[in-house]
Amino acid sequence: MIKNIKISRLHLMLLPLIGLSIMFFGCEGPEGPPGADGVDGLAGLDINETCKVCHDSGEAIVARRAQYAVSVHATGGHAGAENRTDCAACHTSQGFLEVLTTGQDTVVAAFANPNQPNCRTCHDLHNTYTIDDWARRATDAFTARTGETIDIGEGNLCGRCHQLRPSFPVPAITVGTASVDSVTVSTYSGAHNASQSNMLNGSGAWEVVPTTGPVAYTNSSHTSIVTNGCPTCHMADARGTEAGGHTMKMHYESRGSEALYTEGCKTCHTDASTLTALVDAADESVDGLLEGLILALFDRGVLQTDSTTTPVSQKISGEEWGALFNLKMVEKDHSHGIHNTNYTEAILKNTIAKVAEMAASGH
Repeated sequence: MIKNIKISRLHLMLLPLIGLSIMFFGCEGPEGPPGADGVDGLAGLDINETCKVCHDSGEAIVARRAQYAVSVHATGGHAGAENRTDCAACHTSQGFLEVLTTGQDTVVAAFANPNQPNCRTCHDLHNTYTIDDWARRATDAFTARTGETIDIGEGNLCGRCHQLRPSFPVPAITVGTASVDSVTVSTYSGAHNASQSNMLNGSGAWEVVPTTGPVAYTNSSHTSIVTNGCPTCHMADARGTEAGGHTMKMHYESRGSEALYTEGCKTCHTDASTLTALVDAADESVDGLLEGLILALFDRGVLQTDSTTTPVSQKISGEEWGALFNLKMVEKDHSHGIHNTNYTEAILKNTIAKVAEMAASGH
């Protein structure tokens, strides 16, 4: 009896070894064909050190996130409201990424859960897991919707959305000419929001030349000197979450009044008081000319009031359409001439003169 118990215990002790020998040495068939090669990964990289390239213990990402959270891009709220095929390319992150790939102006279909522009809209994050992932996605020159080539360096990423969009409805004329007798417009007609890249580039307007006193269409120094366009001034070292950096704001509140953020301007404009004087002069000149053109088009019945740029729904002449387009282009630039003062003033002065000629001739 005792002998049998000892044997049973021995058998129990040997069973795992027997099982292992069968698993590793027994019942082995012929080797199968080799599988397909796997996708190359990040072999040899220490993942902890790789992540630290961006996710270190510093303040860089924290600061950018805080700045962007108060930006108009993050808070504008248009991703849901403007999630249509002809709007989503600029108003949603998914749409912008789609058209970067397709090269089209519109998206194929609206998006489920459309996102506001965000970090991944502009940066190809978690691709190489190096600092290169922070680079802007697309900085090459592009063809504007008004036909010309725009090249404002790093600002070309911004310019793909911040450009003219003749819209609602697009009239049967070519921007730069007024070649039809009449155009049906609605209250939305004219250049769509955001003409900044065209204005900085000095192109895209109806460059009318009046008979009397024409002003040459020239560019201010910003067109040639500010080689990287928008980021140079709008994304200079931030003032906390008030201006600059990823807020992209150029004004902030200081002791109860609005102040201009000049960090990105200091390279060229070393004297703050001189810079302020230049900005004030441009503001005053351009705003005065805008008021003059608004009043002139109101007198012709093109605009609803003498203080807005909203047109009356009706048929207007091709030249009136060109004047309306120019008015909206300057208004929607939102810089009051700062982006390109010379070009802005030429547009307004020549357009006002042309409208005056039309009135004098009875057209």
